[in-house]
Amino acid sequence: MDKPTCYLAGPIRGIEDYVWRKSFSQEYQDELICLTPSDIVTMDLQRLRSFGPAAYMTYKTDLDLINRSELVIVNLLPMSTGYPAIGTLFELGYARAKNKLIFIVADAKRKEHPFLAFGADGLYESFEKLGTFLHQYLEALQGKCPVFDKLPYETPEYIAELKYKLGGRCVQ
Repeated sequence: MDKPTCYLAGPIRGIEDYVWRKSFSQEYQDELICLTPSDIVTMDLQRLRSFGPAAYMTYKTDLDLINRSELVIVNLLPMSTGYPAIGTLFELGYARAKNKLIFIVADAKRKEHPFLAFGADGLYESFEKLGTFLHQYLEALQGKCPVFDKLPYETPEYIAELKYKLGGRCVQ
């Protein structure tokens, strides 16, 4: 199975916002292809030139990277310090409209917001907690989850056991 593609969304205020992306990309280098808004080398240069001025180019580049991703990891932690993250919130809505899998890292106050709670496929208070889930999830996508190997799907013995447990009620 090919590695899933992941867009790393979040504000870019300074060096710290490049650091978390680089750290995340390195941690998941064997499991994901990470696309970041600052990584223009992932773009088709012909399309990039057609976008126009810098602000519009940034907007179109980010949307293009989301279009090319299966998962979107959203860092909303900067909002806890008052940073508005308007672009990131727009990207989040765009990713939801495109039916991307969305995993958000946000502080406790933001985690309570219904648009984040119901709009995300996962909402975590830290990258460590996201990582605990994500490593298991990515293994399951690759068929490496030991739980699936142990389930006795549709063997005659399994169906007989189910019929017994259900008192002979209909089991196909």
